[in-house]
Amino acid sequence: MLQQNAGAIAEEFWAKLQSGDREGVLALLPDTLDWFVPGKPELVPWAGRRTSKEEIREFLGMLGGAMKPEVNKVEQVISEGPHVVVLGYFEHRCRATGKLFASPYALHLTVTDGLISNYDIYEDTQALVDALR
Repeated sequence: MLQQNAGAIAEEFWAKLQSGDREGVLALLPDTLDWFVPGKPELVPWAGRRTSKEEIREFLGMLGGAMKPEVNKVEQVISEGPHVVVLGYFEHRCRATGKLFASPYALHLTVTDGLISNYDIYEDTQALVDALR
């Protein structure tokens, strides 16, 4: 896959994820993938590793029910072959507590056959836990 195509697919995926377009996100995923969000599931219910589209559907439901996106600033997209890194800053409001979760982020995606086959996000997990409490 051409480098710019992987970058464009990653940007489309991230925009759909941030806007809450669950079906759009799922359409850009294969049936089997590697999806990882750091953290302890007992503190952040959607943290952990997922490997199926159905698990991602559940993840999106948990995340959407708990957090309301308010700001997403993509600062840079770096693409090399199938690998894409999205650097930016976001703010999400915790629905249960009303607290703001604000964090810079780095998102590593791998695009295989036009679909997002790997998702790893790096964010301020302590700030997230604090917002959820």
